[in-house]
Amino acid sequence: MKRLKALGLVALLATAKISMAECIELGVKEQDQKYQGYGIHSTGNYCITADVSVNETWRLNHGWNRIYKRPAALGVNASDVEIDLQKHTMTSKASNAINALAINIVSNQKNILIKNGTLSVKGEQAIGVYNSNTSLLIKTPAENNKIRWCRLSYPECEEVSYLNSIDKLPPQYQDAHITIDNMNIFATYRGVQLADNHNAIRNSTIEVDDNTAIYLMGQYPVIENNTIIIHSNKNGDTETQKKYNIQIKDGAIKLRDAQGGIIRNNRIIFKGGLFSGKAPVAINLLDSKDVLIEGNTIEGFDKLVRENGDTSYTESNNTIK
Repeated sequence: MKRLKALGLVALLATAKISMAECIELGVKEQDQKYQGYGIHSTGNYCITADVSVNETWRLNHGWNRIYKRPAALGVNASDVEIDLQKHTMTSKASNAINALAINIVSNQKNILIKNGTLSVKGEQAIGVYNSNTSLLIKTPAENNKIRWCRLSYPECEEVSYLNSIDKLPPQYQDAHITIDNMNIFATYRGVQLADNHNAIRNSTIEVDDNTAIYLMGQYPVIENNTIIIHSNKNGDTETQKKYNIQIKDGAIKLRDAQGGIIRNNRIIFKGGLFSGKAPVAINLLDSKDVLIEGNTIEGFDKLVRENGDTSYTESNNTIK
């Protein structure tokens, strides 16, 4: 029996060594000039072996004007990638003149898992994990009978329903399969903003200083078993809204074109000022049909859901405190 146990331990250790060997370690020496932090450019399983912190950089152009470069602690320019932060922290900071990202997933990449770490990102439009399909466009009316192509990754377009477009056709998404699991994300603006289908956020804490912690575009998203905290209930008065002179319908979670989405077993909390009252709504749905909302605990919000555009949902066992 002791020999069998010993053999089992040897086999377990051998498996662990194989697992570690399969992990491509990323340390400070792999920092990428394009992203200023780490850069991933090929398929594989990656491990972060040290904390990384980046700040905005700038250079002078020919007119002696400063040209800023958006900081990102990690850039992912490959598909079929797993990233284990191994409890390390990625920090990205920028002034109000430029956006900052902790993890930037380049458009059209897919099958990506990010897990087991902390992201901290500061700046006017700072986002923890960001992915945007830049080809997502709808045609909207403009002045003098002209057509305006509205890019959905732009803040001024993210609330425009396809029902208000010229051709009345919904945007066309592709499959992405981006998963965020067991992460702690702290951001000035948004914790996670992803485009395309089949994205998931699980078992994480996401805390932001603005109105929206999670904004997902695309079908079949899953948001489950998270703690989501927002600190702002401003409506029409955030820095982004003032910058673009737009009215963004707030919500701690925002889904767009999210047919078949699932929002389940989350704790969604508004932590505002002492006399700021409640935030208007916990979940904002735009052009999102057959969304399931169940088992969530909502604290500090007037309403569970706001419906916009072509939207339908079912809800059960949600608690509003």
